[in-house]
Amino acid sequence: MKNSAPKITDMEQRISVEYSNVLNEVRTRINSFQTIIHGTASLPEWLTAELLYLQLRMLCELVAVGCLVAHGEIEQEKLGQVLKRHEPGVMLKKLESLHPDFFPKPIKVTSTSGSHHIDFIEDGFLTKNQFFELYAECHQHLHRGSVSHIYSLTNPKQPPRVEDAVEWAKRLLTLLNTHHIVSSVKGKMLVCWLAHEQVGGNSFVVIAKAPGCEK
Repeated sequence: MKNSAPKITDMEQRISVEYSNVLNEVRTRINSFQTIIHGTASLPEWLTAELLYLQLRMLCELVAVGCLVAHGEIEQEKLGQVLKRHEPGVMLKKLESLHPDFFPKPIKVTSTSGSHHIDFIEDGFLTKNQFFELYAECHQHLHRGSVSHIYSLTNPKQPPRVEDAVEWAKRLLTLLNTHHIVSSVKGKMLVCWLAHEQVGGNSFVVIAKAPGCEK
């Protein structure tokens, strides 16, 4: 990818700022995991895990909202009432129907003089299908359940585990640490960092030409 920026519209500039704000909150919530774990050492493990799963639930919602923000060029009338919904599954399914390649993809960016080279990360990240699995798991752990389920002798409700929550967070971090999102506008994409030294460790989003569209 040559180091030549495409012409940026006012809407795209707004999208990059708003999506950066979403990523800043994502980074804060992911970074909170170690604070939560160390600060709740005297509590039962299942209670610590519940606090972690609460953050994962918030992170799921932020990913869904972030996808909508990142694709702000899609007309509001096409998105309809989904803009007023808070369920990640509903939001992402609607977005997928309008732009199948909407979900973030993790990348590694190597910069040299005059150009940036992108390599795709192939494993260890939260896939789109796993995103829906995570959201369902959060829903399961953050509701106490029915009486018959809680006190069942044959199939009791299982408490959440800290190691499972941490593994989900690692996969989410690998997905979003450095990623790109293909715009519905042909030839453009967002290249995004959760933290970048150029902006003092805050999140950073740039609009770039998609591979194969350098000319």
